[in-house]
Amino acid sequence: MLMSTSATLTRPYPLNRATAGEWVRVVRVSGSKSLLRRLLAMGMSDGCDLEIIYSQSGGGVLVCCAATRWALGQQMAQHIWVATIHMPTTNN
Repeated sequence: MLMSTSATLTRPYPLNRATAGEWVRVVRVSGSKSLLRRLLAMGMSDGCDLEIIYSQSGGGVLVCCAATRWALGQQMAQHIWVATIHMPTTNN
């Protein structure tokens, strides 16, 4: 599920600090060219919205994007910078 473009984002932090149940957006990837190529080959790039399925404190994470799930170790997750997505509330 993709989030609305009207969502607001928090200050960026490494993916390995995200908590289960959060929705985050990839804002940048730091690291080597080989890491960037590997993430792109997996389908993860800037602007990608992820649901955090599982997160080990400061360690690995399991994320979901559309129908795809990725298990990422701490070393890889610490190079992926994300921001929590806050959806605007509606007053109906």
